[in-house]
Amino acid sequence: MKHRTRSKKTRQTKLKCKAHSRKEKYNKSTRKRGGGLFATAQCARNVRYIYILEKRLVNKCNDYDWVQDQRKQWMYFQKEKKDYD
Repeated sequence: MKHRTRSKKTRQTKLKCKAHSRKEKYNKSTRKRGGGLFATAQCARNVRYIYILEKRLVNKCNDYDWVQDQRKQWMYFQKEKKDYD
């Protein structure tokens, strides 16, 4: 019977702690993490679009109760009906 020289656990840890080149270390620390000016502008646009859709649902379709239920599900503050005019 042949004896194992290293345990399975030490082989796994060696694979996890693989040495990286200098270039990989640099890229890892300076990679982009998202956000920025474009994302902020897009978020503002989406908020305005949702406001317009809610206003249309309340005024044209008389769906005030449904809109308030949706706002409650998404944890938004509820609005008075007069705020949609």
